[in-house]
Amino acid sequence: MKKIVLLLLFCQTTLFAQGNLSGEFKKLIGLTYSQEKGIDGLKTFRYEQGIVLGEPVNGTFFSTLEVYRKGNSFVVLVCKKKDKNSDKYRIIDVLKINSNPKNHEVRITDCTRKNGSLDEKIIAVVFSGAKRQVKIIKEAFVLKDIRFEKITTKGIRCINEGID
Repeated sequence: MKKIVLLLLFCQTTLFAQGNLSGEFKKLIGLTYSQEKGIDGLKTFRYEQGIVLGEPVNGTFFSTLEVYRKGNSFVVLVCKKKDKNSDKYRIIDVLKINSNPKNHEVRITDCTRKNGSLDEKIIAVVFSGAKRQVKIIKEAFVLKDIRFEKITTKGIRCINEGID
């Protein structure tokens, strides 16, 4: 009986931790959508970039990390493909990033942490500038399993691909 109560308590804690950085977009968590139709809750936002997480070539189910923008606000989604033969995705977690200074952008690639793993997914708000290495990193988050967590910007290194 104790084990069941502890399991239920753990599951409840995990569910409530979901979306703690999503703001008013928390209602999107669990929503299923197709890329063709888009996401109703983000109609006023513009799709900016996205990456595939996993290996769809091997037939495994995979996730996506997508960035949407409206003015100086960004919404980052982690989505899981429902099955390999479908174009439907389910939103697993949402990260809302508000009030970014002018000339800043959200990076979902090309950033690493000093003591992090190489395949760690870091989401950073940066002023990219014209140099190979980004000097100003305003905020940073990491995708831990299927949840976004805020991290310190100290020790984060981002590069500008294509700039020598």
